[in-house]
Amino acid sequence: ISFASVNVEEPLKALSAVLAIDLYTPRAVSALEISSLLQTALEGHELSLRVAGVHDTSSSWDDVTRYAIVDDGRGAALAQLYERTVDAFLGGADGVLEALALDLIAEFQQLYLQRTPEIMICTTPIFFCHVLRKALPEHQGSLIIYVSELLDI
Repeated sequence: ISFASVNVEEPLKALSAVLAIDLYTPRAVSALEISSLLQTALEGHELSLRVAGVHDTSSSWDDVTRYAIVDDGRGAALAQLYERTVDAFLGGADGVLEALALDLIAEFQQLYLQRTPEIMICTTPIFFCHVLRKALPEHQGSLIIYVSELLDI
């Protein structure tokens, strides 16, 4: 779906003057793609975009920092949890995965306490998005799952 074909004006009228969006992703490329799409789609609206959890930085990382606030403290802790969780998943360590899910819930809650976003965007792996939904109050914000790859965990 093209952003050009989506009417975002009506839903945005109910939101605050500065739209607070959190983007949780382990990949810099996904952060750049989503950040730039949001800037284009929401042109004319003031955005406060925070990116957390990126452990796969690349040459596009500098571009991400032009679009978004990068949460270096909590975001780095989330990035380490992302890596440990993927390793546990690939290693088939179910018990470890359950413990890491609890750690992820705690980390998401801490990020949320620092700032309450109106929109939360989570990229694949879908497992992280599922944990994010469990961690945060359902009546606050909107969770958008952005699938960047077909073959992912």
